[in-house]
Amino acid sequence: MRRNQLSRVDFKLLLALQVLIEERNVTRAAERLHVTQPALSKTLQKLKELFNDPLFTRGSHGLIPTPKTEELALKLPPLLEQLQLLVEEQEFDPTRYRGRFRLALPQLIAQTMVPHLVERLSQRAPQLELEVTDLSANYLEELATGQRDFIIQRQLNFDPDYLCHTLGFGQALCLMRHDHPLSHKSRMSLEDYLSYPHVRVYFPGMNDNNAGLIDEVLQQQQLTRRVLLATTDLGSALETLIQSDCLMVGAMHYTNLKRFSGLLHAMPFPEDLPFPEISFALVQHRRSLNSRAHQWLKDQILDMAYEDPTTPKV
Repeated sequence: MRRNQLSRVDFKLLLALQVLIEERNVTRAAERLHVTQPALSKTLQKLKELFNDPLFTRGSHGLIPTPKTEELALKLPPLLEQLQLLVEEQEFDPTRYRGRFRLALPQLIAQTMVPHLVERLSQRAPQLELEVTDLSANYLEELATGQRDFIIQRQLNFDPDYLCHTLGFGQALCLMRHDHPLSHKSRMSLEDYLSYPHVRVYFPGMNDNNAGLIDEVLQQQQLTRRVLLATTDLGSALETLIQSDCLMVGAMHYTNLKRFSGLLHAMPFPEDLPFPEISFALVQHRRSLNSRAHQWLKDQILDMAYEDPTTPKV
């Protein structure tokens, strides 16, 4: 059958044919299908026209399938089973799932979250493929068009088509190299903070001007800091930090990264320069709401953020 012939096929005909093959009797087949015998006879006529074959001949003990019908009898059961699976809700089995999910998130979260997520998925969905990228400026459009399945972003007032699931709060500290002139202090002053150059790591959508949240706090106090390096690359920012007297906004878990272990020091911000609390969210578009696979992955990420004590919180 050519593919363009599918447009004229009523797939209920195939179910009727399967029942006729099993019963070899129009009356019994009609009873199973809950239709009248004349109605099933009309269905059989449509099947004959569809396959250009008589399909059955009548014998003393009922219907006798033609060679064409015997051929169809081998193909119909698996086909009908696949159609059944296609239209009915199935329990999602992650161990058998084959597919790719595309996740975009800021590097400040990816550094610690992604390794734990990959470890979790490799145990629970070994055939699943995860593609992780940086958060782009067009992340909402990418969600809407299916280029991304989920993004992790600062919790904002998104359009109702975008569903947010709170992950947790990020606690920001001031990072510096381990032997920085300020590292011996228990608390830095505002004057200390502003007397050194800064590395600024910014990510799309973190604030309106892609500068830094600390810059907004400084601006409210009519202050500015001297930014020596502004970048979207976290790795190069941290490398710069350990080779200079620069300061940087970051999270405590950066100091535990294997690559920078023992090389970084974290301190609270000055008391008169409070860093705003940041809430992060896992975001998906409404288009994926009814996908069991998407809901399963969403639950894995949320469970990991809330329940796994070995996973650093964002």
